[in-house]
Amino acid sequence: MQYKNTIKIIGFLTIGLVFSLYCQKNQDGGVAWANSPQTVQLKQSVTITGDNIKLSDIFTNIPEMLDKDVLKAPPPGEEIVIPAQWLQQQAYEHRLNWRALSASSQARVKRLSKIIYAEEVLDHVRAEFFHQYGNEYSPDLTDIKFSTIHRDIHLPLDDEMNIHMARLDFNARTGMLSATVRVGANDLAKKLMIRARIQRLVEAWAPTTRLSRGHIIGENDLQLITVPIRTLNNDAVLDADDIIGKEVVQSLQNDKPILTRQIRPPLLVKKKDIVALILQKPGLRLSTRGISLDHGAKNDIIRVKNLQSQIVIEATVINKGVAIVESNAIMQNAPHASLKDSNIIQ
Repeated sequence: MQYKNTIKIIGFLTIGLVFSLYCQKNQDGGVAWANSPQTVQLKQSVTITGDNIKLSDIFTNIPEMLDKDVLKAPPPGEEIVIPAQWLQQQAYEHRLNWRALSASSQARVKRLSKIIYAEEVLDHVRAEFFHQYGNEYSPDLTDIKFSTIHRDIHLPLDDEMNIHMARLDFNARTGMLSATVRVGANDLAKKLMIRARIQRLVEAWAPTTRLSRGHIIGENDLQLITVPIRTLNNDAVLDADDIIGKEVVQSLQNDKPILTRQIRPPLLVKKKDIVALILQKPGLRLSTRGISLDHGAKNDIIRVKNLQSQIVIEATVINKGVAIVESNAIMQNAPHASLKDSNIIQ
């Protein structure tokens, strides 16, 4: 009896020794049988180009006769993670000597792709719009705002880099554009729905920086900006010649068009200024002084009080501190004099 037990123990030890000699642990975390013709290792990270994942894409040393499609590939440019349980099932079904030891025995498979960038698609839509409506809308004075955010398009490596405009509709009354674009040429071609708002722009003059009240506007103070025509105030000044040399009466912002009511000709006479009053007739030029009761720019009619007679008369501003009158009332109680100083009137 003792002899038989000893024989059994020796037999079990022999079997264990043989098993340990034939079994080895793979570097990928699995177990494979040594000396087996189908000994394989897991490819933990791999890139592919086709529509399907083959057995040889995820395991090494796959005989050609055993190789086959086992999984659909991810979309172009994307990646999938194949879990240990699925890998173990494939190894069992295809009699591969590999065993997953833990859940970390995974394979990452990424599909390579061609890329058409989103901005290329939007540029194609812009070009098609101006091709159809270029007689009515100038590229330099048209704003196209796309209402949706589009991502880059990934195509299979064997696909063509085509962008095809299937449809483009535009409502001029609402300014809304809608388009259908197909990207690519094969069965995986992407169909995109694109919407945008179209706005006509107009050029207007604005300050290069904030200008305060009283500032006399020079040429270097101005910049030409574009704004949606529907937002432009009817009071906007569109000609720079109508702005240069004018005085600011309301503070101006550097990104806002200048309005007529915000500027005026510079004041040549201010209220309470002493003004030279001129009466000019053929062969006679007379003057006296008065005090201005109003502000006045060139060619403005202001009220002036004669300093000697205290009579209030109307006069037209012609230069800084100088105004002319059409009535000889100015000379009441004033000494007559011939004007020799030609600098008074310019």
